[in-house]
Amino acid sequence: MMGYHNKPNLTSEVMMKDDWNGFPGIRTGDQGRLTADGFLYITGRFKDEYKLSNGKYIHPDPLKRH
Repeated sequence: MMGYHNKPNLTSEVMMKDDWNGFPGIRTGDQGRLTADGFLYITGRFKDEYKLSNGKYIHPDPLKRH
């Protein structure tokens, strides 16, 4: 990913300065943990926003327990 088109401020927020295996990292908004065996487990989200396959973003309503 090169960044957001014509949005340098937003690009600088999500692109990480450090390289990981030769590639710049991207802050996706996902939470997770990396095990000693090298497995990545996604455990939640930092952002309440999801990008659909059609490119649109949605903000789901929080679920409430009764």
